This record gives sequence, structure tokens and C-alpha cells, in this order.
Amino acid sequence: MLRVVVESAKGIPKKKLGNPDPIAAVVFKGEKKKTKAIDSELNPVWNEVSINIYIYNPSSLWQSLGM
Repeated sequence: MLRVVVESAKGIPKKKLGNPDPIAAVVFKGEKKKTKAIDSELNPVWNEVSINIYIYNPSSLWQSLGM
């Protein structure tokens, strides 16, 4: 299992109308996972550990990362 921790973002540009509701997305081998949206925040902190990508062949992970 590959566990991705999404911690935070800083300095998201403000929209012309309203504030952003940022999310972070992780895409790996066609599998996409998103964090929850944080309303009206330019420096969001998620600290989410809930993004787990299951890898059935660990050697394929290293190959896909170029290692």
C-alpha cells in the first residue's frame, strides 16, 4: 500500500469573485483521490492520511516511479 499524506497549501490566489474552496488531488496509475474542500481558505491545512492506494505488485511501484 502506498499512503499519501496531504498536509497543506500556502498562498492560493484569491478569486475575483468570492474565495476559493481548495481541494488537493492525487492521481497515481489512473486512480484519483481527493481531499475534502476547505471553504474560503487561502492557506488550507488538511493533514489527511486517508488517501491510500493499494498496490498489488510492489515492484511495479518502483518501476512506475522510475526507480
